[in-house]
Amino acid sequence: MPRLRKPKSTPISLFIPGTDLDDHEHDRGSFFIMERTPKPDASEESDQFEAFVYGRVSWHYRKCWKSKLLPPPPYLRDITTTCLHSCPEISAYAVVGSEICVSVDGIAYKWREVGRWTLPFYGKVEYVAEQKLWFGLSAMDRRRFAAADLSVMESQQQPQLLASLNDIDLPEEWKERRDPQLVYLGSGEFCIARFFHSRTARGNSGDGLNDQSFVVLTGVAVVPHPDGRDGNVKLEMVIHKLI
Repeated sequence: MPRLRKPKSTPISLFIPGTDLDDHEHDRGSFFIMERTPKPDASEESDQFEAFVYGRVSWHYRKCWKSKLLPPPPYLRDITTTCLHSCPEISAYAVVGSEICVSVDGIAYKWREVGRWTLPFYGKVEYVAEQKLWFGLSAMDRRRFAAADLSVMESQQQPQLLASLNDIDLPEEWKERRDPQLVYLGSGEFCIARFFHSRTARGNSGDGLNDQSFVVLTGVAVVPHPDGRDGNVKLEMVIHKLI
């Protein structure tokens, strides 16, 4: 695997599988690394957006992983609409078929605008093939683990959440230190890592403060079952472990 053309300060990463899942030798997919808060960029190719693609550098070389710079998205090219001091953050990102949303086409490596709305998630969104749904943390409330169908995205309408579950109740003194992280474990199971800091009075006299930093890991299982009314299958999201 080649090195990054340029280190990323707040990177996000996504993998698009190859079109032929059985042909690991010739089609291994593409791996994307991007700045989460990219700066204005009017160049043809930007080192803030990189793709690692498996193929030949030229016809007489063996196939290998090679890096490719991507063009910046259109909104970064328009300096007049991009704030130089507070750049827009990529708040949510997902793989939908051969595309990455924020909408860079994972086959042609070109950006296109899908619609003037945001994804209903915050952070990384994971696809579960068995359910044909995408799962992540809700943009409206990051304490809620949610599901949505992103397969049909209309230009005029934001995708809607189909189900959500409050995976954690926070004591008032717990303050989040950084963004939560979602990891898909396979078979419809997820792990959510949350990072907290608390400051409480020490002892009954309250003559000092206890500072604590800690991580809470929540396991969530997504279980399909018949709803008993019209023969359809609905989803049940079950918290099965809290550490």
